[in-house]
Amino acid sequence: MKLSTGLIILVIVGVLVLALLLFVNFRGTPEQSSEQKVGAGTGQEVGLGKEAPEITFTTLDGEEISLSDFRGNPVMLWLIATWCPTCQVGAKVLSEEKMSDIEKYDLKIIVLKLWNNLGYSGPSLEEFGREWVGENFNNDNWIWAEADRETSFLYDPRGLPDIYYLIDKEGVIRAIDTAPSATLNKIFNFAAQ
Repeated sequence: MKLSTGLIILVIVGVLVLALLLFVNFRGTPEQSSEQKVGAGTGQEVGLGKEAPEITFTTLDGEEISLSDFRGNPVMLWLIATWCPTCQVGAKVLSEEKMSDIEKYDLKIIVLKLWNNLGYSGPSLEEFGREWVGENFNNDNWIWAEADRETSFLYDPRGLPDIYYLIDKEGVIRAIDTAPSATLNKIFNFAAQ
């Protein structure tokens, strides 16, 4: 399936904006350790090769679920802001171009809207999902919920609008990245394991 020129431009602009945000957020100061982990200062540590800290959330359907409920499946824990262009494109590309792979590998995509949408207005999570994931919005592989303050600060302390974690079947974090539309190979190589 060919991507339209407008979608390609949107992806490029989104990636550039995300790159700028990453540069500003990750350059740090000289006194900061390069070994700092996500979630530092929360009492829990989120890092590669570590077990993903347990979180509980309520889905848009009102069901209370824990991250550990997905043990046995590869998981993409994706924290988003609904106004984020790379999140929109990532959801669209995953849904339109990779849905068969998502189902083939039984990859669970847990989409958590960041607490307070990072302080900016945007559509509700349901509106976001229905617009960008479309007919696959209700697919069992997509789980939709809103992150509380603690979860947002644990998994996204720098306030990035688009960050995901690839968590293996045993609950161990195997990758941390941004912009799924730009890292599809990484996601599906992980899911195929």
